[in-house]
Amino acid sequence: LGFVLIAAGVEGHPRLGSAWWERLLLAVGGLFLVAPPIWANPVGLGFAGASIASAYVRERLQGPRPT
Repeated sequence: LGFVLIAAGVEGHPRLGSAWWERLLLAVGGLFLVAPPIWANPVGLGFAGASIASAYVRERLQGPRPT
């Protein structure tokens, strides 16, 4: 999961159009999930969750995008 979050932070997602700070949160969360200390896992999940929640709220406020 950590490497998937790092890749999502680096690449972004074309449909979501993630803001730079959302992508940064994803990448940092992925790094925390790869790190060995046990306390890093909840921190990484928290960063990833904050980024995903922010993207969800932003999409809900802006409405659907034309395809």
